[in-house]
Amino acid sequence: MTTQTLTIAERYAEAIEYAQQHIKELEQRLEDKQNLVDTILMYFIDSTHPEEDEKTATRRIYRLIYGDKWKNHIPDSTSTGESTLTKKESLEWFDDNHDAWFCSGDAIANAGFKELMNWELQEIGKEVGHEASY
Repeated sequence: MTTQTLTIAERYAEAIEYAQQHIKELEQRLEDKQNLVDTILMYFIDSTHPEEDEKTATRRIYRLIYGDKWKNHIPDSTSTGESTLTKKESLEWFDDNHDAWFCSGDAIANAGFKELMNWELQEIGKEVGHEASY
């Protein structure tokens, strides 16, 4: 189909499909980059202070790299299954992140940009369908 034969609504829908595909591709690239960062961190942990145990080295490196937000990024456990956070640190992490994780029941207030975009597109689709029925 050429651009001239598409309605404005169809062209808009097509543009949205392209944008959504672009978002998916960017999300995949971000995931790939995060996996790369995680791999680099593991090599860094293993190579910097060989005399340290894995838990101590992991905690030290994550504090160095992520600063105050290190608890948000550190893996839950070491390769041997040992927890990387103490009980006190786990409780602190929960307190620090409680509001972000707490569901207030307001879907819009708890939504990210992608969810808001999808909601708006759904609403627009309803209106376009409604206008087309006149």
